Amino acid sequence: PEQMRLAREGYDWSLANRGPLAFDVMQGTPGRFYTDTNNPKAFGAYQPFLEASGLPDVAATLWDRDEVWFFYEQIFVKEGGDTARTPWHQDTSYAPIDGSHLMAFWMSFEPVAQAQALEFIPGTHHGPLYDGSKLDGADPLAPLYGDGSMPRLPNVDAERDKWNIVAFATEPGDVIAFHPSVLHGGAETLKGTSRHTLTFKVFGPDVLPDGVLDPL
Repeated sequence: PEQMRLAREGYDWSLANRGPLAFDVMQGTPGRFYTDTNNPKAFGAYQPFLEASGLPDVAATLWDRDEVWFFYEQIFVKEGGDTARTPWHQDTSYAPIDGSHLMAFWMSFEPVAQAQALEFIPGTHHGPLYDGSKLDGADPLAPLYGDGSMPRLPNVDAERDKWNIVAFATEPGDVIAFHPSVLHGGAETLKGTSRHTLTFKVFGPDVLPDGVLDPL
């Protein structure tokens, strides 16, 4: 409970202190779908929770490395109707970094049933890396870049039986850890419900910009 209180304090700080990258996602669809990412002033608001939570130790254990660094926070708000699904995407399509020591921690302040949970396709962090979604309500698959440097996102929802899709029901206090290059999406909310979600990205010693490896 104390860890959840600290997490909620940070989350409420983000709601009250809109960052430069905050925006409404999937505009033109029902309900409100809001996100704020990487507020440059946010770390102090989340530091008490991060130090109390043990999440850095989880990452270090999964990587078998001692070094874990904070990358950025992200909040989501879904409320006010049958909100749109989060389009399938890989987080690393939006960031010029690569490495195996990348981790996202996802948690919700409300219970989430499996049918409304964030969905994942295990193993897709090994590639390919797809073009990002523009998060356009009219076309969730519209490419972020569209310059041919990365393949377009597959239409997973049109061929769900062809993919190994997994999802997890969660209660407040549960945390899902995954590599940000895993294809993931979903997590719509239904009319009369709301969801307040907090995520953290952390990285370790093998992460490099643009995935460029020193040949030596």
